[in-house]
Amino acid sequence: MSIRAYLPSTQFTVIIISLALSAGLVYGAQYLTHQPQGQLASTVEPMLAEDWQTQLDQIQAQSGVSLPQSPDPNAVGAVLAQAKTDNLTQTVARSLLITLTNAKAQGLGDDIPTQDKLVAQALAQTATTPTPSYSAANLTLAPQSADSLHMYGNLFISTYQRYPGADANAVLSAIGYALDYNDPKRLTAAETARIQYLKLTRDLITISVPPTIAPLHLAAVNNLAAMAQAVVDIETVVDDPVRGLAGVQKFNALLGETSRIFTAIANSFAKDGILFSKDEPGSTWAAFSSSAQTQ
Repeated sequence: MSIRAYLPSTQFTVIIISLALSAGLVYGAQYLTHQPQGQLASTVEPMLAEDWQTQLDQIQAQSGVSLPQSPDPNAVGAVLAQAKTDNLTQTVARSLLITLTNAKAQGLGDDIPTQDKLVAQALAQTATTPTPSYSAANLTLAPQSADSLHMYGNLFISTYQRYPGADANAVLSAIGYALDYNDPKRLTAAETARIQYLKLTRDLITISVPPTIAPLHLAAVNNLAAMAQAVVDIETVVDDPVRGLAGVQKFNALLGETSRIFTAIANSFAKDGILFSKDEPGSTWAAFSSSAQTQ
């Protein structure tokens, strides 16, 4: 990808250059005000007990050099607004350039706290919170009993088995191929998984759930729906790497959390003495329960 894609318009560039010139004036002023010149040097020695702002004003008056004012915050904000595009990678790159130039104009940028702040501002642009697709009002509650728990356990797994394309490994493998070959067409499997995840959640939310399992069931369904949402970002990984990799991170976090929810459901079955024969779909829960005991 050409670096020109990250560069802004002519007006945008003029403002950036202005900020850079301000930074140069700051450094020039620092150089002049640090010269050991007769009266200036003698003035600095006894100033420890005085107000630092007053001392600085005196030094500037004696040196004949005035420090340039910091860039106008409104101008900086306007430039940042212009930097926003539909491509998150370009937006983050431009915003980072602007904030770093602004920091330099104020004599900052080389210190660790300022650099950490700039990185945090850049990362904040990639942070998103998935919007829950379903609420408790969407659940259908079943009577609380051993039979309803047993039925739910089988129905959940059999529903999941109807959508084999809802496969996290397929999504992650597609990402690897797309990046290796720099080819977004390799993400077809990820798109298939996204559609399958959506269909899966629409079916899972309709099954009857015993009250004790309802909170876990709702969390699991919302996580699966959020994983489908994350795939939308993942599919941009070739053309918009920042957004795509943010989607990968979100997808992996949801995958791990969903696995823990499944383990909690499996442990709930074990605690209530709900058993599944090897011929039943619900026998799959044993894999989650046993994995929890070995961790």
